[in-house]
Amino acid sequence: MFKENNIGFKNIQVVMTDKAVHENAVLCEMLPQARPLLCQWHVITWLKKQAARYVGAGKADVKSLLSILVYAKSTEE
Repeated sequence: MFKENNIGFKNIQVVMTDKAVHENAVLCEMLPQARPLLCQWHVITWLKKQAARYVGAGKADVKSLLSILVYAKSTEE
């Protein structure tokens, strides 16, 4: 239905989703030309939860480093 109502769907280059993996699989199948991206908030929230589970005393440092990684504008940063 989306394709029929949006004739420019082939021009879609980026698709942003939340953390739902099943959505990503469907979008990749239906829009193979589009680059899938995860919502930044969901990524940061997940990383912070993971850091809290596995890191004791250095938890604040790890969370800070994870935020720096997420907000980096290039691979060099």
